[in-house]
Amino acid sequence: MDPDLPLIHALQSGDDSALNELMRRHREPLFHFAFRMVRNEAAAGDIVQESFVRAYFAAASFKPKATVKTWLYSIALNVSRDQLRRLAKRRGDLSLDAAGGRPELSEKPPDSRGDDFRLLQRGIEALPPQLREALILFALEQKSQREVAEILGITPKTVELRVYHAKQKLREWLKGLGNAGDLLRDRPTSERSTP
Repeated sequence: MDPDLPLIHALQSGDDSALNELMRRHREPLFHFAFRMVRNEAAAGDIVQESFVRAYFAAASFKPKATVKTWLYSIALNVSRDQLRRLAKRRGDLSLDAAGGRPELSEKPPDSRGDDFRLLQRGIEALPPQLREALILFALEQKSQREVAEILGITPKTVELRVYHAKQKLREWLKGLGNAGDLLRDRPTSERSTP
């Protein structure tokens, strides 16, 4: 049983205070997800706020095909995509598909772990959106393949393939930069158990 479903039913019945409880339960994890998507705290806060506004107005038509939590992540993903499109219009976005598979870097590869993390984050940001979304949800947000599939509207097998291709592109990119350490530890993309 979905613990958030009674809150949606309460919203559908006109109890607006149920939104406060949904926000209390999910604001922080949605913020972390949105931040991983856009890498900007202010924008992530706006994404979370907009996601709850959209959820409030869409609650009347909610049909429990997935959990409420998954539905909220889907909304946050769509708002994040909108935000990324707006940002891309303002600045040229890097893509691993462009320039021979590697974005141009102005600095040489870093030596410390902190710099390695920033470089890896830069590589994730440069992934094509479909691969980046699957990787963030599966590897960073620790969602199961089934949950990622529901959020993205794809099959679990497609999730597995996208995560695999994202890791491959990141490995190739890091290797091309001469980064000797393997920053991507292999984690099996087989189905994780859902909490």
